Amino acid sequence: MDGTSGNLQPSDLAGVVLYALVLQDSSLCNDDKRLGNLLNDYCRGAYPLERNVLVIAVRTGVVRELVRNRADSVSELTRGRLVSRMVDVFGTERGVAAWAIDSWIAVVAAMYRRDQGQASEPAEVREMRKLAVDGDVASQVSLAGFYRSNPNYDERMAVFWINQAAEQGHAQARCNLGFYYAHGRGVAQDYARAVAWYRKAAAQGNARSQCNLGVCYENGRGVAQDYGQAVAWYRKAADQGHSRAQGNLGFCYEFGLGVGQDYAQAVAWYRKAADQGHSWAQCNLGFFYGNGQGVVQDYAQAVAWYRMAGDRGDSHALRHLGLCYANGKGVVEDAAQAAECYHMATWQRNAHADQDQVYSHFQLGECYEYSLGVVQDYKKAVAWYRRAAEQGYVEAQFRLGEFCEYGVGTAKDSAEALRWYSHAAVQGHADAETSLAYLGEDLGHAVNGIWKV
Repeated sequence: MDGTSGNLQPSDLAGVVLYALVLQDSSLCNDDKRLGNLLNDYCRGAYPLERNVLVIAVRTGVVRELVRNRADSVSELTRGRLVSRMVDVFGTERGVAAWAIDSWIAVVAAMYRRDQGQASEPAEVREMRKLAVDGDVASQVSLAGFYRSNPNYDERMAVFWINQAAEQGHAQARCNLGFYYAHGRGVAQDYARAVAWYRKAAAQGNARSQCNLGVCYENGRGVAQDYGQAVAWYRKAADQGHSRAQGNLGFCYEFGLGVGQDYAQAVAWYRKAADQGHSWAQCNLGFFYGNGQGVVQDYAQAVAWYRMAGDRGDSHALRHLGLCYANGKGVVEDAAQAAECYHMATWQRNAHADQDQVYSHFQLGECYEYSLGVVQDYKKAVAWYRRAAEQGYVEAQFRLGEFCEYGVGTAKDSAEALRWYSHAAVQGHADAETSLAYLGEDLGHAVNGIWKV
């Protein structure tokens, strides 16, 4: 930040500290030593301009004015005093000082408006804050949890308190702070800082941080991509029983990432995670049983694991369970159950739901086109094919082109048919290329190779 344009963006909660510590604990206003120590600790992470704004805000009494009036703004007189003090004390250019002060006031005002009208905090929370301000780590962690779980409060306040606990060496707090940086929750997203905090917690034996550090190495986030390091950290966490790490280690063995490819080892680690209820591992275990990789092929076992994962809302498992019902593998063939599974897969929201929904949309299109477990309905077939086609599924694009060309389930539209044949042809669909050539010839278009889309 150069301090010359845009809104004042807090680095590590600049602009929040006074609100969090003073606006809701007015006794701090009259304890200069205590407030000064807190402010000095905080300012180590702030930009110079931000630090100056905070210092001036305390020295000129703006915090006392906000507390006294319970207002979400300050008077023009106070604003002018703040600007002048920044110019006099720090030599800040007046325009920059005015921008910085206005930005800080806006941050505090927005937070005040967000909290305005909400129920008073429980007495135990107020007591917790007093202990947290005095450095009690357990209270800092608990207070962060209160702010994180209460949607009425700005999440940056949770980050502020978890940062205080992390600085004092609390392993889970360090892990949580890494998570905030990795996901941009309450702070600007910063993978490098996430890795730094994960590493500190991981060195203390925190399994979640060890797993998260492995994810960073696997994906090259905040560090250079290194599958060997990813495996090493996954193994540390997996050996402590961390289910996600166990599943991730199984994935590394499945695809030979940082270790030699070994389906038996993949199955072993997926099973450990699956036994703890990890739906992704349960689904993958079903896949291995269905394909006889690392285990003796057993469709009934595949169905059992798909069903477990499906009951937890895993879209991938639901789609595969539908395929088992459609093909009578491990269960009695049942087209209606297959269609139901496909429908359920389209409702889920999980890590791979988007991809599975594309497949499920196409399979539902087939169900309605060919009356597989549902009443034949060409209009619904077109609707489901269109959803899959719009997400790039090539066979759906070809099918949709056919429906548009012949006017089945939709109005006959040769131009629309050409468009969908073209999309499919670009992806190398041979039948689409043929249909494109014939339809283009019938319409008098010069189709040379693949239709340009």
